[in-house]
Amino acid sequence: MTEPETWLDKIIREAQERGEFDNLPGEGKPIALGGNSFEDPAWRLANHLLKNGGFVPDWIELDREIRGAVDEAREALARSRDWRAGRLSALGERRDLDAQRERDLIAGDWGRARRRFVEAVGAINKKIDLLNLKVPLPRLQRAKVDIAGEMLILDSPFSRLSR
Repeated sequence: MTEPETWLDKIIREAQERGEFDNLPGEGKPIALGGNSFEDPAWRLANHLLKNGGFVPDWIELDREIRGAVDEAREALARSRDWRAGRLSALGERRDLDAQRERDLIAGDWGRARRRFVEAVGAINKKIDLLNLKVPLPRLQRAKVDIAGEMLILDSPFSRLSR
């Protein structure tokens, strides 16, 4: 025994018979049920329009900026570290006056590079503070960059060269 057809079932069946569901976009493909389950339904359409228009929330832009700045600061310090290692290696065991002057210049350049890194990370950490105020969920917050840890990592291969 079959259940009686409801008025909605009848409308859908008649539309199918007329071919109104044929050749629809996405036909034969799974329905995209993705989306942000945390998103406020009242904002869903606005967020969709903004996303399709190439706009993102300012906290996401700030996070991208922070990641880029961290990478840039690390790369700059690594370049200085590598330059320093190459110059010290070229000097070898020389102990003459010219070699000592060169070592002093290298040490001064390395000190300036480290100070620039510390300043850059200080500015980055201020941006991280701002980001952590803006993110919608606590799990999206970022930890501050640990200057001492970064320096330890970058200094360790050359600690024997600086003595």
